[in-house]
Amino acid sequence: MSNHYEVTGYYSLDEHAALPDVLLMSTHLWNDLSEQEKTWVEEAVRESTEYQRKLWDEATQKAMQAVKEAGIKVIRPDKEPFREAVQPLYEQIQQESPKVYELAQQVREEAAS
Repeated sequence: MSNHYEVTGYYSLDEHAALPDVLLMSTHLWNDLSEQEKTWVEEAVRESTEYQRKLWDEATQKAMQAVKEAGIKVIRPDKEPFREAVQPLYEQIQQESPKVYELAQQVREEAAS
């Protein structure tokens, strides 16, 4: 845990960034796996994803507790004005590049889950 709270009085939890957890495997290696091995890898991915999310949530809760105990004011800004401000951009992307728009929608849906 970092000690940012030692030098600030406020935290703004605006979720301006997200760290994607990505598991990559070469197509060549994947194609060399048997169907059973592919199933094992997929199961391991699901299990490790759930476990990592649990660990992340626990670490986040611990960090927020330390922040609150340090007397830091935590601000959760209303994100709706930001969503409204970028809506014209999404509409433009939808017109100019439907595939990019579709990908952006998938990312938004995944982020909401």
